[in-house]
Formats: sequence, C-alpha cells, structure tokens
Amino acid sequence: AVAFAAHERSGGSAFVPAPLAPGVAPASLAAAVYVALDAAHATLTNVRIVLAGFDGQVRRVQPAEDALWGRPPGVTDIARAARAAQEFALQEWPAPAPRSGFSVQVAAHLVREAVDRAIARARDPESLRGIA
Repeated sequence: AVAFAAHERSGGSAFVPAPLAPGVAPASLAAAVYVALDAAHATLTNVRIVLAGFDGQVRRVQPAEDALWGRPPGVTDIARAARAAQEFALQEWPAPAPRSGFSVQVAAHLVREAVDRAIARARDPESLRGIA
C-alpha cells in the first residue's frame, strides 16, 4: 500500500496500475501521485510521485517530482516528469519482470495518467468520482 503523509485541501491523488492482460501478473508496475495546487490553481505547490515495481518495492521518483514542483500544471512539464519517471524506472528495473509481460516502458504512460488525474482532482475533487 502507498500512503502520502499529508493531504491538503487543495490536493489530489491518483493510483494507476499497469493494464491487466490475460496470463500477465497483475500490478506489475503502478504509479501513485499526489499533487497540491496554490489557491489560484496556477502552480503545483506539492508533488509526490512513486512507482511500484516488479520486485514489489515502492520507490519515490524525485526527478519526476522536480520536473513539476513550483511549476504550472501544463502538458510540457507533465511530459518532462513522465520522461524522468521512465528514465528512473529503466535504471531501477532494467529488464522486464519474469511472468509480467510488461517492460518498464509503460512507466511514462502510468505517471502521465496519474499526474493528469491527480491535478484534475486537485482542481475539482468531484470531477473524477469513481475513477481510481
């Protein structure tokens, strides 16, 4: 389980697992993200990004957080954070896990999706009701 220490009123979080496929181990890789926005929703004032890996370990992805912290929540910075997460994952897990069928190439997609959802929730907590 992943828990974030503080959840501010202006914050949003999201958990995005790798997609399930027949014959593939579930939860091979997943991203969890927490973000907080300033009152105007113009700047990310807190960012936490973690990846859960094939080995069952959860790792904080500081380079991806750094790409977003103190910046406006825009497409360019989210893409930069996703690339940073991808590079981090390739260093941490250089080869696909046995039985998983997934390589870490999916890490960028998972982080991008989780950041998008977390920002949407921070802006409007009701906007993604029912979505992980």
